[in-house]
Amino acid sequence: ILGGFDLSGGSLIAFSGGLGVLAMNTVINAPELIAAYDQALNAAAAKAPMVQFPCSGFRYGLAKLFSTMGLAGSEAGGVAVAFVLIVLAATLAGWLTGLLVTKGKLAPFIATLGGLAAYRSLSLAMADGGEYRSGSASMFKAIGTGGIPIPGTNVAPMAPQPVPLLIPWPVLVFVLLAILAHVLLTRTRYGRYVVS
Repeated sequence: ILGGFDLSGGSLIAFSGGLGVLAMNTVINAPELIAAYDQALNAAAAKAPMVQFPCSGFRYGLAKLFSTMGLAGSEAGGVAVAFVLIVLAATLAGWLTGLLVTKGKLAPFIATLGGLAAYRSLSLAMADGGEYRSGSASMFKAIGTGGIPIPGTNVAPMAPQPVPLLIPWPVLVFVLLAILAHVLLTRTRYGRYVVS
């Protein structure tokens, strides 16, 4: 709307996605994390040499929180927590960038360039310079790679059974959000106020 552009998009996706995957893995593996951390605490209290903690104290606290919420070990609960956290983190980061541009009077190029560096650094730090791996056996993958099959299509003609072309779930969510944003910005008083 302002005619600027956002350089931080890719880094923000990596940051919020990584945050979601870490939270999901904490929910799914909460019982094991709690047991191993408690065992390491007991060994440290007994002054055992070379005590290895399986995770950070913060992640242990999250595992305990998810356990008290009844989510520990639940794949569906972990995926739900991941999606909520991804959306919240990305929304908060977008709000912060928007605040820097509108109230801080920074050029969008500068504000989003700083965001690019910050989100990339945070995502690398959270992964310890490595990679994120989903602890979800099937559900997270099905949401990311599944979709609605297009009838009459076959992307593997030599396969024993037809493999239809899919409209991926992320594309459908994007189209739905684009329509909602269009209606909000063009058909409501709030939207017209934002645009003008």
